[in-house]
Amino acid sequence: MKNRILLFCFVVLLLIWAIIIFRHFHGKSEIPENLDFLDNPTFLQNEKNRLPDFDKNDSSIPPKNEKHLPKTGGWGQFGSGGTPAPLSSADLQVLKVAQEKIDEFSSQIDAEREKFFLAQANNPNLATETRELYRLRLCKPFREGKNFLASKDFSRAEASFLQILSDNTTSPVTKGIALQYLANCARELGSGQKYFEYMKQLGELQSKEDLTVMGLDRTNAFLSWIKDQERYFLAINNPQNKEIILSYLREVKQMDRNEAEKYFAWKIKQVKEDLKSRSKVSFP
Repeated sequence: MKNRILLFCFVVLLLIWAIIIFRHFHGKSEIPENLDFLDNPTFLQNEKNRLPDFDKNDSSIPPKNEKHLPKTGGWGQFGSGGTPAPLSSADLQVLKVAQEKIDEFSSQIDAEREKFFLAQANNPNLATETRELYRLRLCKPFREGKNFLASKDFSRAEASFLQILSDNTTSPVTKGIALQYLANCARELGSGQKYFEYMKQLGELQSKEDLTVMGLDRTNAFLSWIKDQERYFLAINNPQNKEIILSYLREVKQMDRNEAEKYFAWKIKQVKEDLKSRSKVSFP
């Protein structure tokens, strides 16, 4: 295209020089006094048609005549200036078959993956921690719960982890990990009551089952501690519960009134900090 334009300009210049030379030697003015005729569209088009079509086979040059452009706009079917053409029934059928093949292949992959995980979960040559990890990957509600957590959908994550607790075939370790996630969901949802409920369940599980792979020894100490924390939590905005605790501190722990008040204030601060450090929790 660039070559064609340059050649056209060169021809026009030659024509102008020819007119000047002709007038110089013949001294006649048969030719118009100005060159306005050069702006005549018909003249210009005729001159352009005389030029050789150097770029006739150059497919990289977009068409100049708009009637050759796609009706949808832009340079292609999905140009920014138009709307994609509707798919035909044949196209839709091809897409449907392709999607069915993809779904079938995905199902095969899932089946092979679960088969592998199950074999590893029951492999006695692997460490207990490793087997438990594979057992977790076999748990569909656990996988779903983790995905909901990643998207910060804590309500649906809580619902998924609760399914694990209702399954009697779930291992104690899987239930323990689910309870930890449930406690975190309760924090994020601002429910202190649910948080302590899940933590108490974890304490009960810890006192009965082997959770050493989670770093939890079999003991009642955690259950006793979390129950004590809950008592102070329930006394934060409840004068009656507060007085019960103060009476206990004075009578059982042999504290005077001032010591009991200071200890109570310290425990309340501890409970609030523990919950607030993770989320906003509404206090009763």
